[in-house]
Amino acid sequence: MKKIAIFSILFTLLTLSVFAQGSFYDDMDGNSHGWYSTTDLNKTHFSSSSMWINIGVDSDKNYNGMLCGRSFDQYSDFTFESTQRLHSGSVGNGIIWNYSDNQNYMKFLITDRDQGYSVWEVVNGKSTALIPWSTNTSINKGFKTNTIKVKKTGSVTRFYVNGTEVGSKNIRYKGSKAGIFLGTNVNVKLQVEDFRYSLGRSGQSMPVNEEDNGGKPSGR
Repeated sequence: MKKIAIFSILFTLLTLSVFAQGSFYDDMDGNSHGWYSTTDLNKTHFSSSSMWINIGVDSDKNYNGMLCGRSFDQYSDFTFESTQRLHSGSVGNGIIWNYSDNQNYMKFLITDRDQGYSVWEVVNGKSTALIPWSTNTSINKGFKTNTIKVKKTGSVTRFYVNGTEVGSKNIRYKGSKAGIFLGTNVNVKLQVEDFRYSLGRSGQSMPVNEEDNGGKPSGR
């Protein structure tokens, strides 16, 4: 009986460990997850439970982004989600994922000035619009907060803004990195309130930061 009880405890701990590794939530209360820039254009700082990305120059570097320091399983069903607010500039912002290097990645962008959105695949440096620029009224205009989501279920990847599905595509996956994408221009400022990832079809994520703090609330 003792051996059975020990085995049961070990199995439970292993299950919880796997679940924790499969879920991720960064409330941006400091750079505790090793965020780094894909270019030399970003000037980034963390304050007020947000990551702030500033760009002061225009550039032809169309792979500008901030990547999380950890890797993510992007072969299984998953969800990426981020709440963002552009404070200045007229560029696209959103989620970069399926990232292998600066020449191979995916990006889902919105533009709050005209309620635009698009999905791009970059292979060996060549960009292809999987979903060309379109508009949707679910996107909040005028430098307001928007929540952007990428959700893979089986062979289909779906794209959401503020809870509304705006498109879907079949995508082949090979990258393991993900993060925030921001277009380049003069006087651009983006506020990123959080970044979430979860495995499975439910799309629910565990607040990892709160666990790291001994279960105490993380201030959001």
